[in-house]
Amino acid sequence: MRNVSNSEQITSAGHKLSGSGHLDVHYLALKDEYDATLRAAGIQPGWSVLDAGAGNGVFLPLMADLLGAEGRVEALDLAPENVEAIEDLIASRQFACPISARTGDMTALPYETGTFDALWSANATQYLSGDQLTKAMEEFCRVVKPGGLVAVKEVDISVWQFQPLDPKLTWRLLDSLSDDVQLSGAMRGTRLAAWFRATGL
Repeated sequence: MRNVSNSEQITSAGHKLSGSGHLDVHYLALKDEYDATLRAAGIQPGWSVLDAGAGNGVFLPLMADLLGAEGRVEALDLAPENVEAIEDLIASRQFACPISARTGDMTALPYETGTFDALWSANATQYLSGDQLTKAMEEFCRVVKPGGLVAVKEVDISVWQFQPLDPKLTWRLLDSLSDDVQLSGAMRGTRLAAWFRATGL
């Protein structure tokens, strides 16, 4: 596995660990687990799916295979260079269904109400503040058809433990980083269900 430089880890949107080079390495390291998660999400052949916060499109090949020729995927990411990477991917290979990509914000999705059968978002909500996450969840519900599927896969670093270590040192570290939106987002993984419930999911 190759090392990834800092410039490959940070996007123009300022998001750490979401640059195309890092995403490729990260996905390949965890491919079996990630593919199993996507397969278990419940996406059905022939559906229209929004990949919200698609990064450089690492989930698109498998998603297209799950959807088949009658399906379609819209991939959306905040970083223009990630959207460009997706467009390069689309141009370089044959997918099982049509895929298009555009730049956009998960808190203000540029799609009509009820456009999609399903929405998939992987490792992206960690970049949102609490208020932004509430808005994103509302948008997720808005663009998915009634009875459709909203599937969010996210990291949860609250399970990290460092042993042997005085637990107060860990809390001091977290407190010193409390103004870091991404870190806070990565710490709320087990609490995402509350945001789902608040938006009626």
